[in-house]
Amino acid sequence: MRNAFWCAFIACALPLLAQSNESASKRRLITLDVAATNSRDEPVTDLKLSDMQLREDGKPQPIAFFRFAGGTNKTVPPTPREFANHAAPPPVVILLDRWNERLVTSSRSGIELGTAIQRMETVGNVYIYFLTNKGELAPVHPLPGAGEDLHAAANPSPAELRAELDHGIQQFQGFRSRDDLGVRINTTFQALEALCNKMSALAGRKSLIWITEGIPLMLRSGQRIGTVDFTPQVRSLSELAAQAQIAMYTVDQTNGTGASELSRTLEAFSALTGGRWYARDDAAHALADALTDARGTYRLAY
Repeated sequence: MRNAFWCAFIACALPLLAQSNESASKRRLITLDVAATNSRDEPVTDLKLSDMQLREDGKPQPIAFFRFAGGTNKTVPPTPREFANHAAPPPVVILLDRWNERLVTSSRSGIELGTAIQRMETVGNVYIYFLTNKGELAPVHPLPGAGEDLHAAANPSPAELRAELDHGIQQFQGFRSRDDLGVRINTTFQALEALCNKMSALAGRKSLIWITEGIPLMLRSGQRIGTVDFTPQVRSLSELAAQAQIAMYTVDQTNGTGASELSRTLEAFSALTGGRWYARDDAAHALADALTDARGTYRLAY
């Protein structure tokens, strides 16, 4: 049977709440974005409602609606003076985090990411930002402004986008301007929220690839303050992203070097938004998975 070959469904753990039907006993309609891949990590694009089973707390739930929201083919950008009426491919935003780097962090991610971008057929749906060593959110290849069409935005070639990435890597080198951990954590939350707000202006599913060493869930301050738990902020930001249909793919640059608390934060962001967490510094794999998941995406509600 075909379903024996399905590999995984990546669903948002914080469901999106649609408008409730007052006549249906005031029950909320809960909407999920689901990405389907097979055992070879290829997108599954032909699922039907009859293929789906949904359980909540172990109890089967009737599905109110189910539709395909991805794309079966890679979209080729239109040539000059050519216009396309098909939907733009789902946006993928890459955030390279220099603000949370340590001295031992290498430039491997940037090199491998540049190589992966160069090999893509089209990069019109890929956007790049840096969280700089001054804690500023800096665009290298920015998202279109509010009200702009994705098709109308600048559409570089893979070689041009790689050149922009390489320039950004050179431009934003350097040590962090300050090392107050509390300030660093709050600045990181502010930057992520600002980027999610920019992405939320675009309809449909979106992927955010955050390449970082992460931030801790707990801040141990002096005796007066004690321990500060940032779990509520992680959940709040994840809910903001989930409601905007943003799946977070977190690339862990600690590479398992004893920074388990930092990794737990990244795992939480990905789990709560329906993305993936990469325990090793593998940005190229994250980019490939984000593109694949976007092509095998469904929306369902119960």
